[in-house]
Amino acid sequence: AFAFTLKNINDSTAKQLEQVTAENETLKKQNSDLKILYENWTIEGQIAASLPEKTKLFVDAKNTHISSTGDFSSNIYLKRGENDEVIPTALCFFNSEDGYKVINLNQKTSKDFELFGITISKEKHQIRIGKPIKLRKAILFKDGKP
Repeated sequence: AFAFTLKNINDSTAKQLEQVTAENETLKKQNSDLKILYENWTIEGQIAASLPEKTKLFVDAKNTHISSTGDFSSNIYLKRGENDEVIPTALCFFNSEDGYKVINLNQKTSKDFELFGITISKEKHQIRIGKPIKLRKAILFKDGKP
């Protein structure tokens, strides 16, 4: 009876191991497929604010670091298009103390490229904002709304 029970335990463990191995291979393939679809890019620049480290960049996934000097770096994953990466059309910076700034990244129509010294390097997978980003407070109307 003991040998029979031991054989059943070993068979059950072997089946569980096969199942876990198959799931692992499936996850590896899914991960590989995602690496083909997405590329890791970096956004860098500087924020001019009284407390820059309290600024939130609305493209990040917990991969943004903003120092007390205002220098920042953020990693994002951009989906590859048919012939190009899909660059976000805007970046939104918000700080409860100093306000907000939306930067237009539309390469065809935006004046922000010149205003902020923005460069996009497809070789380095980097969006670089060369000039400090000054945040501004929202203007409130008589009803108290922006």
